[in-house]
Amino acid sequence: KTPLVGAHQPHNVALAIAMLDLAKLLPSGASLGDWVGRALRGVRLAGRFQIVDRTVFDVAHNPASVLELCDTLSRVALDRPLGAVLSILRDKDWRTMLITIASHVDMTWLTLAPSAPQERAWDLEEVSAFAASAGLTVRVRPRMEDALREAHAEAATVLVTGSFRTVGDAMSMLHANPHPV
Repeated sequence: KTPLVGAHQPHNVALAIAMLDLAKLLPSGASLGDWVGRALRGVRLAGRFQIVDRTVFDVAHNPASVLELCDTLSRVALDRPLGAVLSILRDKDWRTMLITIASHVDMTWLTLAPSAPQERAWDLEEVSAFAASAGLTVRVRPRMEDALREAHAEAATVLVTGSFRTVGDAMSMLHANPHPV
């Protein structure tokens, strides 16, 4: 059992336990079962399906992690409508990620993460044009503050995702603690 949310997390934990056991990295005299049980009770992973009030923060930043995120969205009962505030770096497969996320939420806001390096920030005009050609209804708000404000005004739950920078910037703007107790 793990307190981490997502069907993939038990597999990740099992792999980590196997690696600890094989590498003989347990503290001297510790039993694997006892040590792992104590360690897992306190495990937290900032920005991985982290729910703070009405906001879900997830640092999914590639197609595989977006698929895991969307699988988790389909398994967890969140208040609807569900809105997504999305900013992905241009050097990622943002087209696949955008289509996948948009198919699992009710509303999508495209924005820019302020901390994204300019040379890696996605081009909102290009993204908006792609979204329209794919039949997606999106709202473009270059300022993340505006996207977050609108999303929280219109959606019961807001997903913030697309990169570590996106989640970090949004957590800062919303004064969300990345390491809750």
